[in-house]
Amino acid sequence: MGDNFDINNNTAGLNDFYEDYSSLFYADVTEGQMYTVNVTAGNLGSPPAYSYDPQVINIYIDFNIDGDFSDPGEDIGLINIPWGTWNYGIVYPFSFMVPTTGFYGATRMRVVCMSNAGAIVNMGPCESPIGRNTPWFGATEDYSIVLNSHQSLCDSIVIIDLTINSCTVYGCTDPNAFNYDANATVDDGSCIPFIYGCTDPIALNYNATATSDDGSCLYPGCPDPNATNYDPNANFDDGSCIYSASCSGDLITGLYVSDIIDDRCVLNFDNMNTYDFNGNQICRVDQIRIKYRPVGTSSWSQKNIASPTGYNNGVCNSTQKTDKNLYGLTLATEYQWQVKVWYCDGQTTGWVQGPNFTTASECPNVGNTNAYGSTPTRATFTWDDSNGAYEFLRIKIRIDSISNPTLSDFIQVGGAGIQYGIFTKNKNGLTPGETYRGQGRTWCDPNGGAYNSLGWTSFGVWTQPTNRIDLGQSIKDLDIYPNPSNDIFNISFTSEDVQDLRVRVMNVIGEELIVEDLQQFVGEYTKKITLGDNAKGIYFLEIETNQGLINKKLVLQ
Repeated sequence: MGDNFDINNNTAGLNDFYEDYSSLFYADVTEGQMYTVNVTAGNLGSPPAYSYDPQVINIYIDFNIDGDFSDPGEDIGLINIPWGTWNYGIVYPFSFMVPTTGFYGATRMRVVCMSNAGAIVNMGPCESPIGRNTPWFGATEDYSIVLNSHQSLCDSIVIIDLTINSCTVYGCTDPNAFNYDANATVDDGSCIPFIYGCTDPIALNYNATATSDDGSCLYPGCPDPNATNYDPNANFDDGSCIYSASCSGDLITGLYVSDIIDDRCVLNFDNMNTYDFNGNQICRVDQIRIKYRPVGTSSWSQKNIASPTGYNNGVCNSTQKTDKNLYGLTLATEYQWQVKVWYCDGQTTGWVQGPNFTTASECPNVGNTNAYGSTPTRATFTWDDSNGAYEFLRIKIRIDSISNPTLSDFIQVGGAGIQYGIFTKNKNGLTPGETYRGQGRTWCDPNGGAYNSLGWTSFGVWTQPTNRIDLGQSIKDLDIYPNPSNDIFNISFTSEDVQDLRVRVMNVIGEELIVEDLQQFVGEYTKKITLGDNAKGIYFLEIETNQGLINKKLVLQ
């Protein structure tokens, strides 16, 4: 199309919505002359996923170069394509005559194509085909047109990269204004500045000039939930709150039981002190009374938190307690309990019953306990779970001859606890020939605490053996070389039987320099012992076996 320059664009994308080709494609036309625009339309996508055929093609030219397509004669044609008649490659022609308007120069031509699933929809040049659901979809393309006078002696064409606001929208273009319109292209002087304040006419501090609510609106009334005329919509105390003259009707709430074990628990309840909206105390708790008993019995036990004195002598305890520990309960027993509150003004609540609870069964101690000296310096402890499962076991021992033993006289076996499932434990470092006494106790709470067996069970009294054995009874081929040495000693021996061994190197005052425990050892043992950093002199190698002790002298030169 055009006299000297033609628009021929075959690069349009598929479903590209809007494309601006005004700087790439242009044509010059002359007033009073006929021209034809040929449009070949595609569809949206490929069947079967997206098959939306074109239905309407429309072309607009801004002949009077005023930046819009709304003037008479600028809509140069519309073609409706009946649903189901479109095929790839069909050319749709638009013929038009350039009017003699007296306007010459660069202007804009717009081509619009749409689809809407078979429905014929009127569309204008400024609608946005943004998707398949609103209100139509398709493509819009812009091109440049140069309008020439038929009186021109020659063609003189200046191609301008022209950006035209094809649809003029009047409004406030100031982004800092209250009524800023992002779609406005021409400011009409309507901008309103932001004025912050209360915009609710029913509020106490309503500001008729405010354009933006700042959350400052005041609604008078009683905002205190403790008042009898509490208004949940009020946020401004107008002094109208009304409070009950007595607290006697306030039954205690929030009752539950926690930390239940075999002989104790914790009773929980709400703090019944109440305050008005301004922090003034309304109801002051003087005493909380608790009573409890096993289900099926008639006699109550009682616990008090403070003593009611306020209504007698004017002195109030004002207790803030919300829980009470109960001790000395019977194991595996269901209990019921009730709570009552005395206030400082002498008023009381009624008795309120909490949920029943059942104490745990006794934590079982271990059974079939035994302790004996397995070597001169080691004791072995055994037990089983014949009394029931538990979480962990603690064992402590002491020298039997100590009278009135204190905590420091006991030696722990197995550290903080031996987990359930282990039924034997060794303790090394004991004195040969010494008599010991052992005790054990279980815990049923993995974290320790008070849930343990009722007492310590005895592991018995035993005396450590004193015999020391000759080489060959328990190990063979003991070799120490070089000996004497100025640094390194090589030690080797053979254990033909599976046994627990302990290898120690000590100085002349019995300080351990090297200790190695060999559990269930059998076979050949080799080790390099370095003593070069120690003082020259005599050292001792001790090997503790299942049958006794073997001692050898080491000479460091």
